[in-house]
Amino acid sequence: MSNAAVYTASKHFVRAFTESLRAQLAGTGISVSEAAPGPVATEFDQVAGIKGGASPGQSIFRISAEDCAAQIVREFDRGSPVIFPGRSYGCLMKVQPLMPRRLLVRQFAQAARRMRDKRGPTQ
Repeated sequence: MSNAAVYTASKHFVRAFTESLRAQLAGTGISVSEAAPGPVATEFDQVAGIKGGASPGQSIFRISAEDCAAQIVREFDRGSPVIFPGRSYGCLMKVQPLMPRRLLVRQFAQAARRMRDKRGPTQ
């Protein structure tokens, strides 16, 4: 995906901002949760012009928009700090921090190369 570095940086900002805001508002009766969905069955890939999808090989994690929204609302009502809709995706995201950083970086680089190869040299 083009601008993946900016996209990733924005995700890190949202995580840090949400954690800080949640801590700052603790005890006030205001709840703060971060919704971090993975692959959701929408027209995003088509509109973004991403052939084959933004997350090739991740169909096991794809959920419907309706399921995604319902899970986010349910977990928000429970006060969950971070919400990863979808059972498979949620498990992956909870295990990911336990993986060696070097392995994650290598996987991200391989995924970026595959996406560049799909788009071709003009994009």
